[in-house]
Formats: sequence, structure tokens, C-alpha cells
Amino acid sequence: MRKISHPTIFIIFFGLFFLTQCSNLTQYTLEWIKAPVQVSAERQGGVVIVSFNADNRESLFAGYGFFISPTQAQLTAAPANTIPTEFCTASSGTLDFKNKVQVRFGAAAETTDFCALPAVTLTAGQYLAIRARVERDESPWSEPAIILIP
Repeated sequence: MRKISHPTIFIIFFGLFFLTQCSNLTQYTLEWIKAPVQVSAERQGGVVIVSFNADNRESLFAGYGFFISPTQAQLTAAPANTIPTEFCTASSGTLDFKNKVQVRFGAAAETTDFCALPAVTLTAGQYLAIRARVERDESPWSEPAIILIP
């Protein structure tokens, strides 16, 4: 019977150890959801026009949720699966990534760009948070982009 050398035992042991540890090196991470940037609001008569730049090419991108609150603090908490005040889907209109997107609020709001929400009236002093949403169970919302309504 042939004797196994110490280097061979070491190589076999190291090989088995390495193979069992490889499975622990793989880690699933969620795709980052980009929040809207360069958000601004302006009032034109009874309509509030909210503009922002979009860059949401995530798989299963659904659109934008709009959350309204009298205080900014309420909007910074993660919404989990809370229902937004309003939602504009990605199919609501043309959404050119990295271009300015406009959403119009108020009874006289008409869709001229991405989305119009005539049922929602924004008043001066309210806070509006915009969050991008991806259709998945875990962490579906982006960080908020919060503005004060003029």
C-alpha cells in the first residue's frame, strides 16, 4: 500500500475546504432604485407642476408614487408597502430617461407630459415626496425626493 504524502493531504484538505466555502461567498443584493433628482415645483394658476429628472432603468420599474404630508419628517420614513396618495405608472406617458419629467396636480391639470393628477390639490406649505417603485416584495420604493409646495 502506498503512503499519501503530507502535501497531497494538504491539497485535498484545502480543496475540500475551498469548495465548501465558495457557496458562502455568493450574496444576493437588491438592485438599487434611483430616486428622482433635481425636483422643483411651480404654481401656474390652480395647477402645481412638479418637475424632476428620471433615471429609472431598473428591471420591473413601475412608476412613481407621490406621498403628501404637512411635515417633512413623516415622509422620510420608509413607506414599506404603504399606498401613496397617487401613483403614475411608467406607461402613463412618455418617460425619457435622464430628461425632465412633469407631473401636474390640480383640478385644471391636463396631461401634456408624463402624468396629470386632477383629483389631487396641493396647497402651499405641504410637503410632497416622490419615490420610484420597482415591482418586487422586498424594498420596492426608492429613497424620497422631498419638496415644499410653493
